[in-house]
Amino acid sequence: MPAGRAVHFRGFEICCTFGSTQLYMLFVSGVDLYRSEVGEPPAAAEGSAAATKHNSSEYRGVSWHERSKRWEARAWGSGRQHFVGSFSSAAEAARAYDKAILKLGGAGPKSASRLNFPLTDYDLQEIANMNFPV
Repeated sequence: MPAGRAVHFRGFEICCTFGSTQLYMLFVSGVDLYRSEVGEPPAAAEGSAAATKHNSSEYRGVSWHERSKRWEARAWGSGRQHFVGSFSSAAEAARAYDKAILKLGGAGPKSASRLNFPLTDYDLQEIANMNFPV
């Protein structure tokens, strides 16, 4: 499909920048062709290449590293990216990411808003004494 807007709605008229067979396949697959006024793209069909990103995680700061076959955590602080570590599970990497965010930025509201889990799950005194490679 070409980049940009693929389906333009003009009252009762529809203009497509791709073939009718492709439009029919989109319609049958259940893709939402509605576009909001700000021009957001339609949601990807379940099971499509756009919907299944294998290198991402449900957690912030955690991604799959294909070469090592492990989850990696990376955190931003002091204007640069810090490698936190690689882990066997995404949840373990997310906990390490949270600890790194708290170590780099303190327990303020900005840091708390970037966490994957509630702030009450962590011992702030232990994190303050943690030796994190900065």
